[in-house]
Amino acid sequence: MADSGTPELRESYELCAKVGRERLGPVWAASELLPAEARLHAIALNGFAVWTDGLADDGESVDRQHLLAQWCEATLSEVRAGRSDHPLRRAFVHTMRHCELDVDVLEATKADSAAPPAFVTFADQRRYLRGVDGTMSELLTPILGSRSLEATRLMSLLG
Repeated sequence: MADSGTPELRESYELCAKVGRERLGPVWAASELLPAEARLHAIALNGFAVWTDGLADDGESVDRQHLLAQWCEATLSEVRAGRSDHPLRRAFVHTMRHCELDVDVLEATKADSAAPPAFVTFADQRRYLRGVDGTMSELLTPILGSRSLEATRLMSLLG
């Protein structure tokens, strides 16, 4: 793994890698092909996304909503503060700051954690999926070398 700073930060990236490898299968294999620096930060995004998805999907519905809302709020606070003591979020916060990623993109994830999804229309489902997968794809765009608004929009759709 590329240099990721302190021992605690390296452990955090390693935890993100472990979580991602266990749950992402072929997507994980594709991230292994990225250049070292991009791979390091993709690992943090993937680990965070998978962990967050686990909070959203596992356990009782009422507990999931509460835990996910807390998780998202804590993440936003830590990214804005520039540090985290959470063993997994530490790498995510480092990636967000190091790559100067837009923290406001995470607001969509936070909004979608406020209540269980209700899909009355296709647009409702699309909005939800944008908040869940689209945000991580948007965050990955600059890591892959583009800060263009069109590339970000297309990556969000891909997510």
